[in-house]
Amino acid sequence: MLVVAKFLRMWTEDRAYRILFEELPNPDYIVALCKDICVSRENQEWCIEEELFAKLLYLYRSPEMLIRLTQNKPKKRKRL
Repeated sequence: MLVVAKFLRMWTEDRAYRILFEELPNPDYIVALCKDICVSRENQEWCIEEELFAKLLYLYRSPEMLIRLTQNKPKKRKRL
């Protein structure tokens, strides 16, 4: 019984934290930021890489900003 309880606790323990990052509606901005970090690293642009990485860390430390940047953008209506 203890093994089952421990397994359930391990499975649900970090679930609240993972939901924030796994259920982002539009992660395009974060993906583009990660790609830019990779490109700057390949080109040995260390200052740019450091700035981009700092932005990425800021996003992950600020859930409000992360949600704001990854919200679905409203579709534009066509005017008649």
